Amino acid sequence: MNKNDDYRGSTLGTVPKRGKEMRNTLITASGTALLAGTALVSPQQTHAADAAVQAQEASAAGELDEVIVTAGRREQSVTSVPYNISAVSAEELTRNGVTDILKLARSVPGVAIIDRGPREAGMNNTIVIRGIATGGAGALTPAMPQSDTVSTYIGEAPLYVNMAIKDVERVEILRGPQGTLYGSGSLGGTIRFLFNRPDPSAFSASLDGSASGTKKGSLSESGDVVFNVPLGENLALRTVGSYSHSGGYVDQTSAFRRESEHGPATNSNPADILNGAPIIERRKDVDSADIYFGRVSLRATPSENLDLQLNYQYQRTEVGGSGGVNPDFGGNNWYEGSQRILDPLEGNTHLVNLDASVDFGFATLTSSSSYYNAKTNSSRDNTGAFETAGFGVLYLGNPRFVAEARDTSNNRGFVQELRLASNGNTRLQYVVGAFHQNTKRYLELNEILPGYSQWRRADGTSPFGGPLPPNFQLPNDADFITTETQRFRESAAFGELTFNITDRWQVTGGTRFFWQRFNDQASLVLPQTEVLFGPGQGSGSADNTTKTSDHIFKANTSYALTDNVRVYATFSQGFRRGGANALPTVGPFAERAALNSYKADQINNYEIGFKGRLAGVLSFSTAIYKIDWKDIQLFAATPAAGQPFVANGGRARSKGFEFEANWKIAEPLSMSFGYAYSDAKLRDSFQILALNSSLTNQLGGVAASGVAGSPTPGTPKHSVTLAVDYRHALSDDHAIVFHIDGNYRSKALRNLASTTSAAFYLDGYSLWNPSISYESSRWSVSAFVDNVFNARAISSLNSLTPAVANRQRSIFIARPITAGLRFNMKFGEGK
Repeated sequence: MNKNDDYRGSTLGTVPKRGKEMRNTLITASGTALLAGTALVSPQQTHAADAAVQAQEASAAGELDEVIVTAGRREQSVTSVPYNISAVSAEELTRNGVTDILKLARSVPGVAIIDRGPREAGMNNTIVIRGIATGGAGALTPAMPQSDTVSTYIGEAPLYVNMAIKDVERVEILRGPQGTLYGSGSLGGTIRFLFNRPDPSAFSASLDGSASGTKKGSLSESGDVVFNVPLGENLALRTVGSYSHSGGYVDQTSAFRRESEHGPATNSNPADILNGAPIIERRKDVDSADIYFGRVSLRATPSENLDLQLNYQYQRTEVGGSGGVNPDFGGNNWYEGSQRILDPLEGNTHLVNLDASVDFGFATLTSSSSYYNAKTNSSRDNTGAFETAGFGVLYLGNPRFVAEARDTSNNRGFVQELRLASNGNTRLQYVVGAFHQNTKRYLELNEILPGYSQWRRADGTSPFGGPLPPNFQLPNDADFITTETQRFRESAAFGELTFNITDRWQVTGGTRFFWQRFNDQASLVLPQTEVLFGPGQGSGSADNTTKTSDHIFKANTSYALTDNVRVYATFSQGFRRGGANALPTVGPFAERAALNSYKADQINNYEIGFKGRLAGVLSFSTAIYKIDWKDIQLFAATPAAGQPFVANGGRARSKGFEFEANWKIAEPLSMSFGYAYSDAKLRDSFQILALNSSLTNQLGGVAASGVAGSPTPGTPKHSVTLAVDYRHALSDDHAIVFHIDGNYRSKALRNLASTTSAAFYLDGYSLWNPSISYESSRWSVSAFVDNVFNARAISSLNSLTPAVANRQRSIFIARPITAGLRFNMKFGEGK
């Protein structure tokens, strides 16, 4: 064979060469850097035009549509990617009513999410894949200082934000560590959101809307509009505008009236500062949320070899309060909470990226440049922690006592990637590239006790005993102030080489070399100890800089048993950077200096799989894996003062099995099914010891702990997804579609603790969502019911004593039964 000839054979999806117009093309709106080991499928599958033609022909013949993905920087069928990946198309997202990450996670087997309502979703990534998690399923938390275990990509930008899923072409879920492809933080997997691109061939527009009502709650509604406008033969503009309101369904029964938005509780007897009672109010449907979303994309194709696209996205999120409930406390039911103040959140995200690709004939050069800025401001009611924790005795006694934690997070960064991928159907293929990112993350956690100083002066005694200074005043009534600025810079070089040994057997080796610089400047101030005991007695700071250079590997081989079925084996590595804390090392709340830093954690993944298509009507994917995880990072709090920090906690191992199938049973009937088994456990028992007491400074306080054999938190051992569609054609252009989808999650451990008592588990649950739609080529209308059996699905619980009812025992449950209508109208001839 001449080295310039095609490398042909009977491999899955083989098509003949058709010349330059059929060369490999790289979709420039796909995720970041590197493909190490994912181009193992035969080169012929990289022809985008053939893939599109085959998908249309399959649909016309009554077969399953081919789902084309770009996780490997080349277009290929999802069933031919040699590792476990799920792809959810736009049609599936619409049918399943998926509009955010929460609903997406519930529709994909093996993906779990710790649901604390829209407020928490706007701040923290709580997605769990393959049991790689330590964050726990407790209640509201501040923005986490460590990296996530599942990386998310909005187009090319490695950014977590609970972005509205609007005008999305598809979502790709890559299971297992993706360190060579996606760098730091992709320990459990990676989720990529890929959007529809501007189309210069024809004008199109669409209008979507929905309205629904929830049991025990208020109305929800949404509206979206999309325009695709050709501006010339090779230029097009695409715009998306969206608004959604999620009606609340949780009432707070014991809210304090306040003198101002963040002021002290209103005193019912202003003449009695010491003993005056608060005024109690009932607040209805506090967990409502509003999301404003927009995207503008401009695409130019000056020649057949050049493709340029500029994108801007904006999202604003406004959440009224927490959805936590306190059943059996103060006579509450399952839709009532006992917070003293609300937990609002406001978030703003800006994302700009420029994607460009140039086809040189022998290879395609792709460039992606992204800048993002994501900021959130929020408040948390932390009063319950003072009522249950040991340090609370130093503060309580005030009948109007309120602890308000005000959190700010600002995350911004620039990401640049260049990659060169070979074209042509040769025996040897390559992808090489360079990656650079420069990010800055600012966190500020302020806990305010409104009116505390005035009440303490009226009481006249120090919380530590003895007389109080006559002019006692905490600045802004602050209890603690924590600030942290993280600067992270990474440069990386990556590459992969695929050798097609035969027409059925391929081997790929990939690597990523990276150079990182991480600076963490953090400070903590406890104003009360500073005022009572003198400067430096309640403060701590850290300014740590670490430099790391290392490399990771991924090796993969696959063999096509038939033209449509293959087996594969993969070894892959993942990592997450370390960091610093800022705990005081002197004063009443001094802590060990060793707690002021934590190491990177690392993962090795071993996986074998079997996937393919049968008779054009059944696609399947199954995998068995084992993951070894060391130096696991976890979020903890000091027992003496409740100060948050990150620490390392030993080793863990996850073993599991995953299966997913799509079956077109008959022309009108189709079904998808998924099952995942995850046995993720700690391999070591550990205790993170802090100083036991602010008075004795003796070692022995347990800030965090785990027991060998304990499951990782928030991880169900069994998860099942099912969706069934029946399409009854009324004419060539009209049909009625009956749909139902459901998911089941088995019980999950609430958080890592020194016990595995049943009281620390969240019960399993299942949710079912039927709908019926009338569809035509131009419009559709659907009636739907979510959580049709009104299941009481508990996804999060926070309490040091889970079986005891108290204000701090905040429980989050799934939205109750919700019924509504959705409609869609399309205009024009384009997509």
